[in-house]
Parts: sequence; C-alpha cells; structure tokens
Amino acid sequence: MPEENENATGAAEVSPEGHQESDAVPPGQAKVESCKCECRQKSYWAKPENWVSLGTLGAVTIYTGITAVILCNSAKQLDQVIAANELTRYSLTAVSRAFVVFQGIKITQGPASWKIAPKWENTGNTGTYELGIFKSCPVATDEIANPVATIAATPTTLGPKQKISIEPCEIGAADIDLVRGHHRHLYVVGRAEYKDTVTVWPHSRYQYVTKSCAEIVDLVDANNYGLRLCPTHNCADDDCKK
Repeated sequence: MPEENENATGAAEVSPEGHQESDAVPPGQAKVESCKCECRQKSYWAKPENWVSLGTLGAVTIYTGITAVILCNSAKQLDQVIAANELTRYSLTAVSRAFVVFQGIKITQGPASWKIAPKWENTGNTGTYELGIFKSCPVATDEIANPVATIAATPTTLGPKQKISIEPCEIGAADIDLVRGHHRHLYVVGRAEYKDTVTVWPHSRYQYVTKSCAEIVDLVDANNYGLRLCPTHNCADDDCKK
C-alpha cells in the first residue's frame, strides 16, 4: 500500500522537480573547503618573494634600531668633545691673556707739591687692548670706607710684562705735612679696565677689570714711606663683582 511504505521508510520530502531538499553539507564538499584554506596558507609561505619581503622588513627594523643607538651615542660624544674643547680654549686663554695689576707708586717731591704716580704692570703673556686706567688720591680726615677712582688717565696699551707709571696726582705741600704728622689719611686709588687680544670663551674680547686701593703711611720723603692695602677695592675680574 503506498501510504504505509512512505511512512515506514521515513523518506525525505521531494520537491516538485523531484529532488531531495536537505540543510546538511555533504562530506565531500567540507573536505574540499578545508583543503582550499590549507592550500592558500601553504601557497603564501611557499613563495620565495614573501620570505624576501619579510627578511627585508626585519633587516630594516634592526638597522633602524642600531642607527638610533649610534646617533644617540654620537650626540653624547659630540657634546663631550665640545665641552672639552671649550674648557681647553678657556684654559689656554687663562694662561695667555693679559693681566694688569697695581705695582705701587712713584713719588716726586717738590717745594710746593708732591706728585704721586700709580704704577701698573701687565703680568700676562699678551698685550692689552683698549686699556683705560682711572685714579684718585683723596686726602681725608678719617679713613675712607669705600674709595673710588674717578679721574681717567690717558688710554694706553701695555705689552706683555710691560710696566707703566700713569699721570700723577698732585698733592699740596700743606696736605703732605698733615699726612706726615698723622693728621690726615692719603690714599692712592686705581682701576684698570681693558680687553684682551685673544679670544676668551664664551665672549670675544672680554672686558677685564682690576681695582686697587692703598693708604700711604709713615711718609717721610719720596723714598721712605709705606703702603697699607685698603680693606676693600682690591680685586680683579669676577672678584670685583662680589
């Protein structure tokens, strides 16, 4: 009987065209899809140009890292070389530069007045540039706490190891007698400002300064006297800024 045979066998429904309909993927087709995926993976690694590209990328990465390290070290070494060169140049300049210092006084005795000329010397190994020397010789009843050189001498130049006596201060005979009698204080104040003929780091033609101050004591005549340094106004260069 037709109905009994159809139910007993559990046959699938048949489409009008006479084909069976099913949602399951046939086993053969699943194997084909898996094979295609594996083949695509194997074919990528099987190509030599892909290996070359990966190798090139790796080499570029390594080269970039090494280059960065080298450049970093080179920059540090360059900074160290620059600092060493600057220190060497500064040291050489300190040895070669001009250095002007106060070297006492020269007294010329006269009937109406005495002339007191400050003496200066360039103790350095090169000549000065644009040297200007200031002076003053104040006579005071009391000690001067902060003496200042206010009179400018004629601009001059001093060669290495060269000495000079600048234009003198003129002190009246009456004041000289008071100084000799210990009733007055007589000072010789000076200031030298100059530049150098060598380049100084970090500035070219750096401005130097030397200040001096001394009191003339125990004055007898032009050849018999003493000099006592003042508590201030005796310095050079950066020390004068303190």
